[in-house]
Amino acid sequence: MRPRGRVLKGEGSDMTPLAITVPDLAEQTGKSRNTIYEWAKRETDPLPLRFEKGTRKDGFIVVDEFLSWWSRNSVHYKERFADG
Repeated sequence: MRPRGRVLKGEGSDMTPLAITVPDLAEQTGKSRNTIYEWAKRETDPLPLRFEKGTRKDGFIVVDEFLSWWSRNSVHYKERFADG
C-alpha cells in the first residue's frame, strides 16, 4: 500500500524517517485520523503533533518524540489487563 502522506527523511534512502504525517501514523497504528487528533488534544501527555507555521492541514510527528510518547502511553502484552 502506498503512503498517503509524506514521511520526512534525512539524507540517504535507508535512513530512519525524521517525521511522519498524521495519515501515515494512522495507517501504521491501525487507528483513525480522528483518534490521532484526539490523542493530541488530551490534557495529560498529549501526542506531540506539530504543524509548520501558517499551516493547518494534517500535521506531523517527529519520530523520536512519538517513540517516547508511545512508550509512556502503551504497555507490554502481559501488562494490558493489570490493575493499577
